[in-house]
Amino acid sequence: MAAHPELSEQDAETIVHWILSLADENKEESLPLEGIFVPANKFDLSPEGMVVISASYADKGTNKVPSLTGTAELILRNPVLSAAGAEGSSGVSDMSLNDVAFKMVGGGEGWLAFPQVNLEEVKHVVLQYGMQKIAKDGWKASLHLDKPDGNQIGSALIGKDAAAMKPAKARIAIDTKGLNESHDLYLVLQKVNKNDPEGIAIISLKLEDQ
Repeated sequence: MAAHPELSEQDAETIVHWILSLADENKEESLPLEGIFVPANKFDLSPEGMVVISASYADKGTNKVPSLTGTAELILRNPVLSAAGAEGSSGVSDMSLNDVAFKMVGGGEGWLAFPQVNLEEVKHVVLQYGMQKIAKDGWKASLHLDKPDGNQIGSALIGKDAAAMKPAKARIAIDTKGLNESHDLYLVLQKVNKNDPEGIAIISLKLEDQ
């Protein structure tokens, strides 16, 4: 191959690094800009865990400007939100029974907050709860965005004449039309009849897309 006396030392070094990179057998294969990635094909997933997907892109740079890299991260949470893991609350206390942690609303009202929940394509929230005592008129459970009195996206009457000290479930339909980003999710509970016994235990919320 003929020599190239006009080639600068810096350009020659860049070409050498590029050639050597082609022979790097340990280099992680890049994914296309668009496509499908199935985490379960590469990792062992657990029902209680979450998936964190990080992506980065580096341009080629120029002779005078080094390569620049951009990164982004997406967290896919477990669809079951444990009440014990709520990061904000009012009117509730932490309790556990038979190794199951939950939040107990001891008075006539209370709320739980779950930060930055992606509700896109979620159609129902299944609330798992338990009554401390039989409540004739039950409780109103409502779901709000960003604050306890924020936009209400769903509500249901729960616990009416439900058996005491036994787990129960309520399926709450929610309206997520137009929600394409994460929001703080608030579960607000209010006793319908002030003369009913106090006490409702919240165990978990499950997000469903059907």
